[in-house]
Amino acid sequence: MVAVEPEVEDDGGRYLYSWPTRSFSVWPRYHTVALNKRSVFELALEPETTYSLSTSGSLDLGAQGRTQILMYYAEGARVPEASRFGFLSPTARSIRGATKLYAWVFDSDPGDNSGRLNVVVRISKYIPERTVPFYADQHVTALSDREVVRVEGLDPGEKYRLVFRPDSPRVEDVPAKQVLCLHEFPRPRQIDRSYQWYDVKFVGEVSGVDGLTCMFLAWSNAGTSGVLEIDIERVGAPPR
Repeated sequence: MVAVEPEVEDDGGRYLYSWPTRSFSVWPRYHTVALNKRSVFELALEPETTYSLSTSGSLDLGAQGRTQILMYYAEGARVPEASRFGFLSPTARSIRGATKLYAWVFDSDPGDNSGRLNVVVRISKYIPERTVPFYADQHVTALSDREVVRVEGLDPGEKYRLVFRPDSPRVEDVPAKQVLCLHEFPRPRQIDRSYQWYDVKFVGEVSGVDGLTCMFLAWSNAGTSGVLEIDIERVGAPPR
């Protein structure tokens, strides 16, 4: 298949926008965070087994507050694409079909982290549960300013309308269906509140944030093309 060149002009990978701005662009070729290039938590699994996974303990992420929640990626041919990414928390969730599970937390400054968090693995009531440590100094990963796009200077007291306009974005040689945006709040929130997946055709509003950091997230950054253009305007603002 021949890649179609996007209609939006390639800006060379712009990584930072300041409000006010009419729009910002998320380019797969510049803004894909590849998990295979990062040091994250790994857990080998048997695809025929159904696992009940949860967390215990907590991590102190410094300015980002405490968390009991991890983001994960489930590897394996039997894992439905819609179920590859998710969150592990103290509430158990079932995982089946995976050969390996990767987990992490994004943090701009992993050096100030502390605390202890474990992943609790249960199979059945007849098999003792086991705990696998998640290390703050190894499995919390920093995002480079040169692999994501950030919008700064938003007002937490305002609402912003977002209109996503995909122009054939592709990651790993398949059409991208979602983009991940990290919501930045004046006060820290659990990551399942601040890490938000958006459909690439999303139209809606966000509020309470003072910044957004967006990226495509995948196992690798191979086969990237196209672009996702996101229009942003303050709700109630005069037409521009």
